[in-house]
Amino acid sequence: LPEGLGFPRHSTGRDYLTYFGQLYGRRKPDARETADRLLDDVGLAARGNSLIETYSHGMRQRLGIARALVNDPRVVFLDEPTLGLDPRGQQELLGLIRDIARTRRAGIVLSSHLLSEIENICDDVVIMNAGQIVARGSVSEVLGQAGMDPARQNSVRVRVAEAMVAAAETAIDGVKGAHRLGAEPGGWLSVEFVDDQGTPVHDVDRNRILDALIRAEIPILAFEVAGGRLQDVFLQLTAESIG
Repeated sequence: LPEGLGFPRHSTGRDYLTYFGQLYGRRKPDARETADRLLDDVGLAARGNSLIETYSHGMRQRLGIARALVNDPRVVFLDEPTLGLDPRGQQELLGLIRDIARTRRAGIVLSSHLLSEIENICDDVVIMNAGQIVARGSVSEVLGQAGMDPARQNSVRVRVAEAMVAAAETAIDGVKGAHRLGAEPGGWLSVEFVDDQGTPVHDVDRNRILDALIRAEIPILAFEVAGGRLQDVFLQLTAESIG
């Protein structure tokens, strides 16, 4: 799935995937069946007979992922798959990618400059600088290589309009395991994740905070992982070549 997708505007999603199935040697009935299954897998079954030119950006990203799966690959390469999507669209697409890895037992190689999504979804991370690998391993291992504390990865900071702070606090309180650490000037709220005994936990989906605020129709001005972050690691490890 390349960053820039080129789709035939006057083709339907179903015909598009059927065509690629035939390119991979499937007979048309089999290619059509595969297309229908993939459309269902990526949540486009209801729009399979619609022209691609009527698809939203997020729907086209899903169609592109379906195209990448036509030949049942063992490894799928995705380049900036969430580029241009709103937070809900990003969360839904990342969930789809997780499902692909789990249900198809396929390896996913994800290239992205949005390092927060890498933190949330990837088992292993590779950071490159000037064509050279400068760090690799799990998120915790990479943070450790840069001298950062992975334990602080369980907290986030989110910024909303100051007039919406109270409503945001109410929405966050409804997220299981979310514990507010307090508000800061400028509409910032800090949240950590804990278990039923109040012990901090680190293997969490931090996008649940975003989802709660979106469902409450609260505009999100900023969102970041507190403490050591891959973004901090990247800046630290590539500092010598910047400028």
